[in-house]
Amino acid sequence: MQKSYRYKWDKFLAFLWDRNILPHQVSIPTVLEFLMTLADAGLSLSSVKCYLSAISSHYLFNGKPSLFGDPLIWRFLKGFNNLHPPVSVPAPTWSLDVVVACLASKLFESMATTDLRLLTWKTAFLVAITSAHRADKVVLRTDITFLPKIVSAFHMNQNIVLPTLAPNPTTDSERQIHALDVRRALAFYLDRTSDSRRSERLFVCYSEAKRGLPVSAQRFSKWVANTIRLCYELVIPMLPKLLCEELCSLNPMTDRLTFSVIWKLTPEGKILDEWFGRTVICSCAKLSYDHAQSMIENPKKEFAADELPPISSQHSVAEVHQAVLNLHQIAKKLRNQRFEDGALRLDQLKLSFTLDKASGMPQGCYVYQYRDSNKLVEEFMLLANMAVAHQIYRSFPKKALLRRHPPPQTKMLNDLMEFCNQMGLEIDCSNAGTLHKSLNEIFATDRYAEARKEVLTNMFSRPMQMAVYFCAGMLKNETLFRHYALNVPLYTHFTSPIRRFPDIMVHRLLSASLGCGPAPRMKEADIQKQAEHCNDRKMASKRVQELSADLFFAVFVKECGPLESEAMVMGVLNEAFDVLVLRFGVQKRIYCNALPLVGFQFQKLGKKPQLTLMWEAESPEQEAVQQVITVFTLVEVVLRSDNIPLKYSALLKRPGGEE
Repeated sequence: MQKSYRYKWDKFLAFLWDRNILPHQVSIPTVLEFLMTLADAGLSLSSVKCYLSAISSHYLFNGKPSLFGDPLIWRFLKGFNNLHPPVSVPAPTWSLDVVVACLASKLFESMATTDLRLLTWKTAFLVAITSAHRADKVVLRTDITFLPKIVSAFHMNQNIVLPTLAPNPTTDSERQIHALDVRRALAFYLDRTSDSRRSERLFVCYSEAKRGLPVSAQRFSKWVANTIRLCYELVIPMLPKLLCEELCSLNPMTDRLTFSVIWKLTPEGKILDEWFGRTVICSCAKLSYDHAQSMIENPKKEFAADELPPISSQHSVAEVHQAVLNLHQIAKKLRNQRFEDGALRLDQLKLSFTLDKASGMPQGCYVYQYRDSNKLVEEFMLLANMAVAHQIYRSFPKKALLRRHPPPQTKMLNDLMEFCNQMGLEIDCSNAGTLHKSLNEIFATDRYAEARKEVLTNMFSRPMQMAVYFCAGMLKNETLFRHYALNVPLYTHFTSPIRRFPDIMVHRLLSASLGCGPAPRMKEADIQKQAEHCNDRKMASKRVQELSADLFFAVFVKECGPLESEAMVMGVLNEAFDVLVLRFGVQKRIYCNALPLVGFQFQKLGKKPQLTLMWEAESPEQEAVQQVITVFTLVEVVLRSDNIPLKYSALLKRPGGEE
């Protein structure tokens, strides 16, 4: 038996053991149940098929040597493919001009002191493009034993000439070109790897564990791809390049002028000292959320250099890893303390898409996961925003730009509380903290507990009001300054001046409060006018984001549908009801007049709405099927593309049958 089959077969045996099923008692429904556990675990269709092949190698079902021929298995695989269509990721197009401009930038210079990984990547890329021979595609020939695309005497024996570029530069233009000289790059590379070399091959590993050992062709190809990817990560502009790529970007190993809030904290997150001021930051690395998450999830792992972005030579990978773990531990304490102090968080499902690199159209979707790395950054951003709010309000009590969150609308909240009481749900809405605690403790831990919590969270989001910017001098009652969800007296936005104009206004106020800039000259009414404009733009951008997600999902349904999923009812109307589609996290309204019903009846039991659906009988001998729809009812739905462009509908499947 193949080794991979053995592992999969052992996993299937463990599944049977947990359910007290003997191997000779296995049936098709048992196999389907096992496959469902694999699907729920997030395995791909190809992986599920491998497990199916492993099981098939041990059984003969209905006289057939393969489970793939069974009708139920076939329907399962077809449905799996509809819900999780295979994602084809074509190689993205890239511009040589963009990459070489980046390779000539300060990040890759000077080559005598830059990170060895960056030097290796740059040298590998320059060697690749200058030693490439074109037939019908580019073929790398860094090794004379490597066969070109066309195997002929001419192509086999042709010398590879590496040019030198502007060998004695005297102008900025010549120095830019000289930075791309492959012979110069090779000279630096060979010099800096000479002491650690354990191979005569040109390119060797730079990671600590394998330093000096030869690299495979696959690793070399990955270096070239990583070089292109890194260059594009560094050059996608959001603002003019001078701002976006230079002055406002914390590029690693580069000095940047910043405003900082610096705390002295205990390991438990207690603030011992606080300082505001102008600073110079030289970041040692530029980690993504994925990098930080990997460090948090693997606290004992020793990360290799090529698993992370470039890190300053003044710091080791282990130091960066430990710093992330320390921040994570403090962030957890800060977060726990915030919620103990009465904060509220209403997390709602957010749909994200994978896009086709060529067309930009959605080719897959998933529910965005809010992870520990996100929470780490959030806690320190909240701490900085609150600290700056107090600083500017102390200095300019009439002109401080703050952000408040009004309490929920009283009537809507009271109606919702009455509904919850009739549903037997004990929710304490006396303040934000008690509401947060109730929503997180009310349900058990069964399979659909998270779905019920999501439905209830959506209900309690409706009475909530939007947080707004305001000028402190325009509100006479300081109790109105409070932020309801955070349960703090003062709050503002300080941490994102590159993407939010209010943060720029706050930076100017902070500068003035520290004596580093002029005092604010705008009148209170003018500051309030700017605040209201920012509120309007914030509301508009939120609406556009929601419509954009809905539009992209409609395209996804058109390309990959129809899609089946479980759904939970989250609202009942006279002739329709709203559902949360659990697999995709989208909300959709189902209309009774679009269903094959004999009739339907709406009634209210106090504040509890209920729809009774009467389905047509499938045959004259059968009676009509009755289905009761209330909040939290679990149903099966099918998402189908409409005849109207970029629209889709949700159809309810009849109980125990098709839609």
